[in-house]
Amino acid sequence: MTYKIIQITDTHLFEDPTVELLEVCTNKRFESVLSHVNQHHADADLMVISGDLVHDDGAAYQRLHGLLTDWHDRLEVIPGNHDVREALTGVFPCQTRLGDQHITFDVKHGGWRIIGLDTLIAGRVEGDIDDAQWDWLENILVADGDSPTAIFMHHPPVIVGSKWVDKLGLASFERFNVVVEENSQIKLVICGHIHQEYSQPLGQAMLYTTPSTSVQFLPGATEFTTDSVDPGYRTIAIEHDASFVTEVIRVANAD
Repeated sequence: MTYKIIQITDTHLFEDPTVELLEVCTNKRFESVLSHVNQHHADADLMVISGDLVHDDGAAYQRLHGLLTDWHDRLEVIPGNHDVREALTGVFPCQTRLGDQHITFDVKHGGWRIIGLDTLIAGRVEGDIDDAQWDWLENILVADGDSPTAIFMHHPPVIVGSKWVDKLGLASFERFNVVVEENSQIKLVICGHIHQEYSQPLGQAMLYTTPSTSVQFLPGATEFTTDSVDPGYRTIAIEHDASFVTEVIRVANAD
């Protein structure tokens, strides 16, 4: 039986829906993307929003929560570098673990274990995982070595070939890569943060990044450069036999 997951990332919303970020109305684009999801994938079993839900505007969480009414009972969120943990958890029914310093999730769906990591370092653009969360993750993986596993996180633990953005990924990417290689049940690592589509093998797993619903970044750019391609989201269909199919869907005319 197929289990369908929708990943949305880097929405960068403001409380005022007319505010623009780099000449893009993030609220309008998000509503266009969400409308496309609702029209074509309303039957999805789970939605994951993988960070940067807001753009330094904690009041925007309430607006986002209201737009996602149809998804409240099948929604997981993790923070990105623009998020504010206290404001986020005050609005969204997050699974908060390891005290107030982490927003993570660990659920079983479709025969898979689906984990969400918190890579936010408050006040920094790059991300990382602290010792308490490393222990939490490694204990889960040791306790359940049989379930195919997907890990969602905001900051990618790889070099994507864009000089400026590669300085701003997961600081302890080498340790994360070792964890993936040593735990063969990990099949998927899915990230946001870089506002572009990218994929590569990571040990026995596949790593994917997903376009933002807001501003897009130009792949391969040496310096910060935006891209004119359409915003998008990712669908992931997972099967009990540990196989999966995933694709990015771009939404035209989102402005």
